[in-house]
Amino acid sequence: MARTHDPSIQALIQLMPPTLRPARWALWAAASVLDDDLADQQDVAPAERAARVRAWTAALHRDPAAGTSTAPVRHALVDTALRRHGDLSGLHGAMANTRDDTRGRHFLDDLTDRVPGGLSLRRT
Repeated sequence: MARTHDPSIQALIQLMPPTLRPARWALWAAASVLDDDLADQQDVAPAERAARVRAWTAALHRDPAAGTSTAPVRHALVDTALRRHGDLSGLHGAMANTRDDTRGRHFLDDLTDRVPGGLSLRRT
């Protein structure tokens, strides 16, 4: 999927040590599902997209206690966290930002707000 969807991610992950690749693929897949499949579906109303992101995120918060998930991407994340003794709580901020995408907020908007003095992409 990454080869056609985002070939640069495919190349970057292939440059990583083989033992880290499954974890990176799980993180990439989660970001892809949250952003592309849930938050950015233009044929779905923003409130429904936000509800889907909230539901997916809430399920991911519950899944580690169960040690698995019924959703393949969440299962990969939980499995990776359990194998590497990792903590998925660090993803909460990114998931909250993805909910903002459902309201029309995008990466460059967020970056502009965080850069002192703003950000201009115009050449001067």
